Amino acid sequence: CNLDGSMIALNGADNVKINGLKDGINSLVITNTHAGSSASTLYLYNNASDNKISNCTLSGSGSTSTSGVVFFASATGNSNDTISNCHITRAGTTSPYHGIYTTTGTTGAVIQDCEIYNFSRSGIYTNTAGSITFSGNSVYATVNLASSTVVMVEFANTAGIFTIYNNYMGGTAAACGGTALQASASTFYGIYCNSNNAA
Repeated sequence: CNLDGSMIALNGADNVKINGLKDGINSLVITNTHAGSSASTLYLYNNASDNKISNCTLSGSGSTSTSGVVFFASATGNSNDTISNCHITRAGTTSPYHGIYTTTGTTGAVIQDCEIYNFSRSGIYTNTAGSITFSGNSVYATVNLASSTVVMVEFANTAGIFTIYNNYMGGTAAACGGTALQASASTFYGIYCNSNNAA
């Protein structure tokens, strides 16, 4: 797909399950190659709740600071959505600005056991005033991270409640495997937290 929009949009959808597992491996690849300001691969909004996306490869190239391969966007709130055991990465050779991007209304989101790699600015950027759990993930890059600022994981909202544990930051493969991560960014953070409520 090459769409300045969303490949999959869950507009107020509840209890949707997408599981890409086949014969024991992640077999479902969902791609949006467009680099436009509205481009995303998976878009959850208007109180999309209790959805579970697992065992997929989600790739995209959205190039703006308010876009992500996975984009949680809702002023009214998305709740209790889970992304697990997924690869979240670039489409082709064009890296997305963020791997995952969340806005203010998201609460109860869980990002777990995913591989998030080859983004230009952030693996995950969340500005939610709600809650999010980020656990068991590997955030890395197989290419040089050359943006002026690179943040592997950023929690930006001071009112958000963030739980972060058992993650790997760095390397060129999951679990900090491969060789050392290469970043020519002038400013680099593994985890940047602007919240009063992180654990």
